[in-house]
Amino acid sequence: MMEYNAASVKFLLWHVETKETAKLLQEHSFDEIRRMVLEDNIYQQKSRERAQSEFSCIKKRLQALPEELIQKLIQSDIQTTKIITFIACMVTDRLLFELMYEVYRNKVHYGEENITDADLNIFMNDKRDQSEKMAGFSDLTIRKLKQNFCFLYQDWTCSVVFS
Repeated sequence: MMEYNAASVKFLLWHVETKETAKLLQEHSFDEIRRMVLEDNIYQQKSRERAQSEFSCIKKRLQALPEELIQKLIQSDIQTTKIITFIACMVTDRLLFELMYEVYRNKVHYGEENITDADLNIFMNDKRDQSEKMAGFSDLTIRKLKQNFCFLYQDWTCSVVFS
């Protein structure tokens, strides 16, 4: 089972870059694409370090998806691309998966459309109580995680209301 981590505070959805990387994978290896990312700046990042970080995240996400979903990602419209990329995010991030499964799933089940800041606070506090690793995260890290999780899925599924 994956451990909790706070790495996602710096990762975005990157659906356009994920789709482009998936297309490139049809004819190139990850090593070749990495070279394109770093030398040709195909992700158009301001720094080499940010480009490397983005590539590593996208590579991990794509490696977690079955080939059928990668092919669907390549062929799909923007909305479907975002959904598939979000699935890849959930597959590679335990905390995000649990947020969606434990909180959002229940919200949808009861006909609610929004996850509130209070919902996120309860979820994060529960995780802190259940995990020593999560308990070690600073309040600032928890806040950044909450914000980033909202950015990851707000485009396609819900509005998050911060109080």
